[in-house]
Amino acid sequence: MTTVSESVEDALAAWEVMCPGAVNGRIDPSQYRFRSSVKTFEGGGTIAYSLTGATAVNAQLHNELTVADFAGADLDGTVGRDGLPLDGPFLCPFEPIDMSWRSVSVRGSTIDMAVATEYLRSVAADDAVVVEMSDYRPRTPALRDYWRATFRGAHALLAELDGQDAPLIEAEIRRSLLVATLLAFPTNLGTAPGRGESRMAPLVARAKSYMDSHAHEPLTMPGVARHLGCSLRTLQEAFARDDLGAPSVYLRTVRLNNARAALRAAQPGTATVAQTARAWGYASPSRFTMHYTREFGRTPRDDLRR
Repeated sequence: MTTVSESVEDALAAWEVMCPGAVNGRIDPSQYRFRSSVKTFEGGGTIAYSLTGATAVNAQLHNELTVADFAGADLDGTVGRDGLPLDGPFLCPFEPIDMSWRSVSVRGSTIDMAVATEYLRSVAADDAVVVEMSDYRPRTPALRDYWRATFRGAHALLAELDGQDAPLIEAEIRRSLLVATLLAFPTNLGTAPGRGESRMAPLVARAKSYMDSHAHEPLTMPGVARHLGCSLRTLQEAFARDDLGAPSVYLRTVRLNNARAALRAAQPGTATVAQTARAWGYASPSRFTMHYTREFGRTPRDDLRR
């Protein structure tokens, strides 16, 4: 929806999209000019507007992850006693914000916090994690530009979709805006620059522990994922992020190491390669021998005869 108006009420209605509950404390209605383009989707929206007319605004967000990119004349903003950076996009804090201007141009996006939390939990494989922010400013100029480019593309595509029923495309737009926001600003998605700890580490550790303890059982990767309370894709991505390959490869390595230990500890005449293979999840002795030889550079029979 695009609005061109001289009405203060129209400006307030558009502002409500990006900052629900905002209160305009001072507005000069003389020479008031307002133009907005508001695009909404399930769980959020984008807005681009320009406004001429002295205005003061107080807002406090509670359930939205909102980014605003301001440009204008006589811009001023504070969060408590701290100045608000209005020289580029900023992530709106969950504290009272006071802003004023003589004229302003704003580009912004907002995502429902429940949507953001659900996404972050799926990525972190942690059902207790919540979205946290440590600063309002973008991490780097490159990430600032990344958010701006994502916003421009999302807003333009939503304009093309205006009036169409395209839930899959809208869901992808929402995801791209959310990822750009969580990456561009200092939030707890991923790791801060200079830190290498994986957010997937707890899931990987739990998966390893479970497979170590149950390697002798007929495990499947979908079954492991179900036990851990995540999707198979999340489990695979967790191992990939830690450069561990596929979780099935880890399980195979555990089984082969256990099989080797069993073969080396066996007394003469008490074990066979086929029995050991079956004990560690291999129905085919030949396949077991192939994997074993590839892993250790010697055959199972070589270790059984030691």
